[in-house]
Amino acid sequence: MLSLRPMHLLLPGIFLFLLGLGNIGVGIYKSNQYERVIVELSELPEDQTAAILLQATPLKRIQLAQKKQARVIHLQKKARAKKDFYHFFVIGGIVFMLLSFIMFYLSIALRFKQGPQKSKNALD
Repeated sequence: MLSLRPMHLLLPGIFLFLLGLGNIGVGIYKSNQYERVIVELSELPEDQTAAILLQATPLKRIQLAQKKQARVIHLQKKARAKKDFYHFFVIGGIVFMLLSFIMFYLSIALRFKQGPQKSKNALD
């Protein structure tokens, strides 16, 4: 029969804790970056195409304005999708940390259940 020792749960618990911590840190950092991108896209200044627009026909002006709006909307959707992905990344980090705490708890419980360990190198 396979005996489960506390160290079998402690090392994966430490690994999951560090992995979860990294995921949370990266996820929050990148999510904030994409939030700033979304804000910057919504506050985009007018292009320096005023000279082109003055010379263009009314139909061409409408087409240029629609292309610009469509591009901004497309970039905002893309940035929101990436921001949502990094929110999911943070949730994954939280799940990893919760799993690591469960493993730590089980490791401590096994340690107390097994009692004090006798050293193999101890002289009698």
